[in-house]
Amino acid sequence: MLSVKSMILSEGKLPAYFAVALVGFILAFLFFPTPKAINNYYYIAMFAPAFFAFYVLRDRLELRRPDAILWGGVFLVCAFSGTLDFIKPIIYTAMFLLVVSRMIPRDLFRTSLVARGFFWLIVTHVFISMIFYGLSGNYIIGGSLAHLLGGVNCIAASIYLSTCLALAFPFWVEEKRWIEMGAGFILSIVSITYILQSRSGLVAMLAVVILAFGYAWKIRKLRPHMAVLLLLMVLLMYFMIGLTPEYIARADSGRFVIWKGLWTDWQQCSYLFGCGTDFHQGKTLLLFENTTTRGLSFYAHNIYFALAFYSGLLALFLFLGLCFYLLHSAWKNHDPWGGYLLAAMIGLNFDGGHIISSPRPVWIAILLPMAMIAQSKKVCSNTIKPSCSAQAEEPHP
Repeated sequence: MLSVKSMILSEGKLPAYFAVALVGFILAFLFFPTPKAINNYYYIAMFAPAFFAFYVLRDRLELRRPDAILWGGVFLVCAFSGTLDFIKPIIYTAMFLLVVSRMIPRDLFRTSLVARGFFWLIVTHVFISMIFYGLSGNYIIGGSLAHLLGGVNCIAASIYLSTCLALAFPFWVEEKRWIEMGAGFILSIVSITYILQSRSGLVAMLAVVILAFGYAWKIRKLRPHMAVLLLLMVLLMYFMIGLTPEYIARADSGRFVIWKGLWTDWQQCSYLFGCGTDFHQGKTLLLFENTTTRGLSFYAHNIYFALAFYSGLLALFLFLGLCFYLLHSAWKNHDPWGGYLLAAMIGLNFDGGHIISSPRPVWIAILLPMAMIAQSKKVCSNTIKPSCSAQAEEPHP
């Protein structure tokens, strides 16, 4: 099997550059202190080079069926958002999807080293942040860690952790890394329930646990070990939540109030086409002192509700149809990014705003796996499916 370095260089200089740039973009959400710094990195390292590269290579680009479905869904979703100034975030978002789906070496991000590396990087970052803030007096043991070093908030960090857990799991099973897998699940529980104390991440992680154990249960020799690990995880989760009573006491953290206000404001608009991104009237936005008059500044804590509110039910159904199509494609092609996407879809029921925007954490949570799966080629890594054909396969709806 080719090394990671060989995979990068074998694809050519341009894909190698964008592979490195994408890794840097993902790391920027963990380590850059401000959204402006992340935006600047994206514009300089990815958007501008990609715009130039696609212009130069425009005659060589071929439209495949997955591309047509991805872009058709994206632009139909965007078409109902209303104002001309929304074209800018549409272009930024579309360029990100285009780079990941067409310019990134396909096998590189489906290797054990990369998948497991992302997971352990986030786990390590959570514990280092806890230790640093604890020693500096900004964190009390047993409290909620509001954000990690670099600025990423606890909810986004917990969703990243859950999605990367789903991404790493198939490699742990196929490579029989049982001790590492057990440590990964246990440290995920400790991180999400005790350190970050995020209910959004917990829901996503529970979905990953159910799917992971359902998949691994098919291996008869693993059933006793899986049963023991599941029991330990349940006991540990109960113990961790018991140590942090405020974890439950916070209840929905005002989400139902936000959603009720959104629903009230939605009555003024079209259910089918939404309120548009320039909507700034009604009761919902008055709930927040720091909210500007622009609708995009409002944080709905649910990407589906936000999409329906701003762009309408038609856009929401198109987006969900696209997600389920990509999940089906990932399932059929044994693509580990399908687990990442599913975990993100579940976790973002309780967090996130509009998906069409300038660079935001939601890009890494849900747009990244969608574009990865839309690459459409069948996974041929020996660690996932030894009998996989090296030929590309076009998934059919």
